[in-house]
This record gives sequence, C-alpha cells and structure tokens, in this order.
Amino acid sequence: MISRGRTFVFVAMLPMFDPLCPAVALSGTLTGALVAGFDSYSEKYTLTQTKTLDRLNEFRTRINLGYLQGTLLDDYSQIEAQSLIGQESLEASGRLNLTRRFGNSRMALDNMITFRSYRENSNYAFANDFRRYGLRVYAQHDPVRDLTLRVADRLDVVDYEERTQFDYDYVQNVIEVGASLDRGLASSYNATIGLAHKSIPDTTEISYRAYNLGLEYRHISGVRKQIFLTVSGERRMYAHKPARSPFWSFYSNANIQPFTVGIFGLTIDNSLESYLYDRETNVFFDYVENRSSAQISYFRSTTFSVALGPTYGFLASGFSRTDEYKEIGGKLSVDYNTGGRVWLLASYEPGWRDYRIDDNDANLIFSDFSYHRILVFTNVRLWRNTSMNLFVNLEPEDHKARDDDSTTTLFSSDISYSF
Repeated sequence: MISRGRTFVFVAMLPMFDPLCPAVALSGTLTGALVAGFDSYSEKYTLTQTKTLDRLNEFRTRINLGYLQGTLLDDYSQIEAQSLIGQESLEASGRLNLTRRFGNSRMALDNMITFRSYRENSNYAFANDFRRYGLRVYAQHDPVRDLTLRVADRLDVVDYEERTQFDYDYVQNVIEVGASLDRGLASSYNATIGLAHKSIPDTTEISYRAYNLGLEYRHISGVRKQIFLTVSGERRMYAHKPARSPFWSFYSNANIQPFTVGIFGLTIDNSLESYLYDRETNVFFDYVENRSSAQISYFRSTTFSVALGPTYGFLASGFSRTDEYKEIGGKLSVDYNTGGRVWLLASYEPGWRDYRIDDNDANLIFSDFSYHRILVFTNVRLWRNTSMNLFVNLEPEDHKARDDDSTTTLFSSDISYSF
C-alpha cells in the first residue's frame, strides 16, 4: 500500500528483450514539460439553515520527461515519466507507448502506472491513497481502401490504501471490436461492440458484466454544413441481482449544421439519455432526460463567431414524479481562434427549471429555480514553447425555496513550458 505523505521516485526501463521495443538509439528525441498551475473548487449551499461554503484550493507543479522515437504515421515509441507536486497531494506516473506497422496492419501497446498520495491533514473530503495500473492493446487492419477493422483490449486495476463505501479496489477489463468506413473526406461510418467485466473483490455483489454497442455517422457537405450522429447502448448485469438491478442504458446525440446564408449559420443539437431498470427503487429508477438547443451563428471572420439561441430540456420518469422537470433557457456563445496564438471559448446560459411536483406537495424534494451557467476556456501561446490555459465554470442557482440556493465554482489555470 501507499502511505500518505510519501515521496515517490519512479524509474521506468524498456525491456531490451521485447521484440516490440526499439533499441536505444540517438535518433530519438527527448521531450518534456514544466507546468505550474492553480485549481479551485467551491460549493456554496445551505445546511440546517446555515450558509455553508466548501472550498478546496491547490497550487500544483507538474514535471514531464520522456523519450520519443518515430512518428504517429510510422513506427512509434514513447516512454514518459511524470511527477505532480501539489499542496494537498503528490502523484507520480510512468507511461510506455509502442506502435508498430506491418503493411496494412498496425499494433499498439499503451501501458501506464500511477501512484497518488494525499498529504497529512489534506482538505480533500475523501483523501485515500491509491495506485492504478492500465494496459491497452490495440490492433487494426485495412483489408481494402477506406475500410478499417480493429480490436482492442483494455485492463484497469485500482488498489486503494483503505476500503470505504466510496473507494474500493477493482479490476476492469473491456474488449471492443469495431469497423470504420470512410467515403473520402465527406462521410464516415463507425460501429463498435464491446464486452466489459468489472470485478470488485471486497464487494462482489456489485461486480458486473456489460455488453456495449456504439454507432457513429458523420457527413460534411460544405463549409459549416455537416451532420454528426452518435448512438450507444449498454446492457449491464450485476453479480448479485438483489443488491443492484440489471439495466439498459441508451444515449444519442445529433449535431446538425444544415445550411449557411452568407455570414450566418444554424446549428441544431439534441442529446437524449435513458435508463431502464429490471427492478426500480427510490435510487435507481427508469427515466428519460433530453437536452436540445438551436443557435444562429454570426461569422464575423474566419477567426471569430458569435452564436445565440434557445435551449430546452426535460426529465421524465413514471416512477419518480419528484425528479421530473422541464427547463427552458437561452445560450450565448463566443468562439475566437487565431489558429495557434489565441483560442477563446465562452458561453452564458440563463434559464428556468420547473419541477413537475407542486410546491405545496408533501413529497417535495427539489424546488424550482433559475440558473446561470457560465463557461470560459482560453489557451494563449505566450512564446514559442510557452502557453497559458484558463478554465472557469460558474453555476449559481436561485431557488424558490431560499434554503435550496447553491453556487458551484470551478477554476483552473496553468502556465506550461514544453520541449
């Protein structure tokens, strides 16, 4: 196990007898990065009629050092070590990535190990040291032009220092088989089927196996005119049905840009998520949740655009009326991208959520509220190898029942130098 506050020294070695491993050569390139950043997360809410503010701030420094040989279009090898030092936690990781091509076929191996330790008296609410090991083996073959067949096997192993109701050791294995068909640059089709198995030694009741299916379609018919559709589904079955009910889950998204008129364009987006349980409970019940938006974009230039339009969402459940709601709002988005120097994405979405259950109902859990969703992301290249990133997410909620008011704030920033 990993003891809290321990300093890690990670040493990675390439096994020279491995036929996939390249011989040490001077033709490779040393890579690295130095990143200094600050993260802040806060939640403001009312608890037993007392205003409460939970906040976690952390300064962090990350150091990456690696060795790279080859290119992504050819044989490719990379070994990298990373160390993260923060006020609240320490993390060390190593990664090995090998890719080899054999005619129209390609094989890849991606291996990563991570150690994370929290300092004594950490402000993290559920600080629990852990180590994680991940291995992914991937192979693809192009039998004919524009058609790709692929198979992948991913293994994840997590080991916590302490077992709690939130943190438990597990071993997860996911096998996927898929195919992609490209019709030039205009259209592409993608299909994937998978089998997943998650084993939890200390809580065998919630170990499970799952079957997955994913379909994607993309079509580009011109500048700012495209259709992107994705559909996925899962059937999950737990080892002990009385502890957790098996279920079906479905997800779909449609993003359509049907036309442009001069400097104006239209984007329609709809996402739907649904869960169907074999046995419903007060915690796990059938529901359908949908979110839609339609935005008219104004393209001021090739680097700057503004979009504005309405949003609508709902949640429907025949089992839990207290969770059902309808939501209506509007969204303003700004996109500024100079192609390498500055990239800015910002959006503001105000709206109102109305729960189906009456405010005077004895079963009332959630009260209606107005919301403001603010999102800002920017990347600025300060110098040739130095850049700055900034991410802000602010979501205040003003409820009819004042004691339900809440505000969630996430702030992250860093400056990085890479070579």
